[in-house]
Amino acid sequence: MISEIRAPEAASGDTVQNGQPPANSVIVLAPESGSLPGDIPTEDILVSISRIAPVEDGLLVPTRAIVAGPDGSTTVLRQASDGTFQDVPITQIACVTGRCAIRSEDLSPGDRVRVDVQ
Repeated sequence: MISEIRAPEAASGDTVQNGQPPANSVIVLAPESGSLPGDIPTEDILVSISRIAPVEDGLLVPTRAIVAGPDGSTTVLRQASDGTFQDVPITQIACVTGRCAIRSEDLSPGDRVRVDVQ
């Protein structure tokens, strides 16, 4: 349970605006009942929270599978049944932690896409 949200002391001038805390905030979490397990370190722990609306009609691919064209278009390379790869246009919706939600008329769940090291 979140028990407190405040600006970090180093940035105490930040304030809540439009009902939202500052971009860098201290969020204090407390267990709903009991206490924390004894093996959790007692010093500060860095936690990243990404607030993104869920995507309901997209496909999830590794970020490295997306190819950005010089004209701003985005594609993925889908593997065909003969082992070759075909360029498939996509619309990139959102990316988080190395994965991107995409939409494409030409991709289906289960299609294999090429992932390059970038």
